[in-house]
Amino acid sequence: MLWIIPFTHALTSIERGEGVSIPIIPKTPRSRHARGPKKRPWPWIIGILAAVLAGVVVYGISMMSSGASLPKALPQPTMQAIPTAHPTSSTASSSTPTPTPTPIIIPEGQVTQIYLPAANPSLTIDAPVLKMPTSCKSVIQPPEDGPDKLKVFQCDDFAMAGTNSSGNVIITGHTSALPQYDGAVLNKVRAQIDDKDPGKLLVGREIFLRTTTSGTNWLAYKISAVVTPTKAELPYDAEVWVDVPGGLRIVTCLSQEGLPTALQNIVVIAQLEGVHAP
Repeated sequence: MLWIIPFTHALTSIERGEGVSIPIIPKTPRSRHARGPKKRPWPWIIGILAAVLAGVVVYGISMMSSGASLPKALPQPTMQAIPTAHPTSSTASSSTPTPTPTPIIIPEGQVTQIYLPAANPSLTIDAPVLKMPTSCKSVIQPPEDGPDKLKVFQCDDFAMAGTNSSGNVIITGHTSALPQYDGAVLNKVRAQIDDKDPGKLLVGREIFLRTTTSGTNWLAYKISAVVTPTKAELPYDAEVWVDVPGGLRIVTCLSQEGLPTALQNIVVIAQLEGVHAP
């Protein structure tokens, strides 16, 4: 933008920028008695105006070349970054609902497999479970001979295993130091019983069961106690026989070296914790 210089200032001199000076053409006085035709003043006035205009142009160019700030007709807007909304972790967690996992429901069914892991792999139990061929209500007596005498059984006249089991699931089988019972599955339970503190090696550990209704899932139980009542005490032991929803009892003999018949029983007491999916 060019500034307009007042005309009265241009009549003396014009000096701007880098020393550009435009002299004023002096006016020659004329005798009032001089003869001759009267000259018109327009040519020299036009010259002065041209000089003034030239000075203005030179001044404007000088200002632009020297980098001087020119006045701005309108203020330039200041650009500001538009804030972007990024939710914080607390905002995100409060606004995003956490889905509740759907619990796995396993209907009551016959136990088909038992798994009791141990630190010593030779003591780990991983075996099929068969249906007890006889009633367990009066006496628990697994088969003493035949191809299944070393195996594990479930008493089907007690509760079935499931997430909504109504009472105690009873698992049984033989343990014995006799040669004919060498290899019995539950001998591995007997091997983990401390005679002075029966639950020392088992309490707190987990037992897993699969059933006819569980598919590939496992019902998980935690061992809470191990008791060793005598055979005379066992039928009256409330801790063993009073029904507890989701309860599990493994009942076998506490065999002793040199004795053909056990005088005590082992009862492993456990409680359902949940379901383990593969």
